[in-house]
Amino acid sequence: MKTRISIPKQIVADIVVKSFNYCNLCYKHTDDWQIHHIDEDPSNNDPDNLVFLCLNCHSKIHTKRSMSGNYTKEIIKTYRDQLYKIIKSNIANILEIKETINSENSSYIQEKADESCFAKENPQIFSLVINMKDEYKLACKRAQILYDAGGTYNVLEGNFLEINCISGFIDEMIKSYPEKHFLNEKGEDIINNIYKSYDELAYRFATPEGFVNAGTMVHSFATRTKIELLKSLVNIIVEETIPYDDIVRKLWKPI
Repeated sequence: MKTRISIPKQIVADIVVKSFNYCNLCYKHTDDWQIHHIDEDPSNNDPDNLVFLCLNCHSKIHTKRSMSGNYTKEIIKTYRDQLYKIIKSNIANILEIKETINSENSSYIQEKADESCFAKENPQIFSLVINMKDEYKLACKRAQILYDAGGTYNVLEGNFLEINCISGFIDEMIKSYPEKHFLNEKGEDIINNIYKSYDELAYRFATPEGFVNAGTMVHSFATRTKIELLKSLVNIIVEETIPYDDIVRKLWKPI
């Protein structure tokens, strides 16, 4: 039995970053992971011998039964290297968008902010509104990593990245309104009720022949519809929040 040698922290960090927290075998995003030695030699910490795996896939690989898939070293490396290519091609786009958000027209935007009463009174909302389009593009690029990986589960995970981004915009925008402004006469949160209604509405659009026994593909179609509904909602909220400020309206780009 080979002696286990701890993997240097920098090598672990490099593998996690290269994998972007996506399991190198099933391609699912995970916060619960382990580093696996491909040749099963715990003393061989060569980066080419290491792979980032979710707990489920790590368990499968160490289960020596035919039903586990019997993943060979070559198969594991092929899955890993393919994922690295997908992530690398998308990361370039993500970094490009980040650079754009940080630098493009920043002086012009600052100049206009100084002229805007809304920007002076609501600097956080102003920043959110102006950067909303680019931040959403960034979320879409992250989601694209999952879409390119393929599989219904990854498509849904990508959809949820977009949904969380848009919902975050909405949550921040409604903070500019008075406390309890969005509670109805029953004390219910109207925004949460809208989210629930969008869920049901999206499913009904996706199941014209009936709402019963909606499968995974239907769930994917419905989630895509919900994204479009949420995009419309956040654009409406912004339009109603800044109706009087022509400077902000010209700078804002609907998502």
